[in-house]
Amino acid sequence: MLAIADTSPICYLIMIGEIEFLPKVFSQVLAPRAVIAELLHGDAPASVRAWASSPPYWIATRETPLLATSGLEKLQAGERAAILLAEFMKADIVLLDEKAARRVSESLASWVSLERLPLGVWSI
Repeated sequence: MLAIADTSPICYLIMIGEIEFLPKVFSQVLAPRAVIAELLHGDAPASVRAWASSPPYWIATRETPLLATSGLEKLQAGERAAILLAEFMKADIVLLDEKAARRVSESLASWVSLERLPLGVWSI
């Protein structure tokens, strides 16, 4: 299952020490370069910046494809990039935490957000 990750789900999983959850559930995890840039931002927690400076082998970084962005203007760069990459890659899931981003992504495709997976305590 191909997953595209936005910034916050990665950040939260790093902070609670459960980032290795992702490769256990998804066969492939991609993060747009905009997401990695947000994880490296000076305001991000040190553990998040350290992780993003040398991501593990199981996450691949991709450029955001140049696609129409109508309806995505109000989203943050990482959310916008994750949705566009998921659409371009025909991902099985896009991992988002913001309600506005989930609404936009659901209107574009049949992805589900992490909170909708039947994972109980993993729901973010």
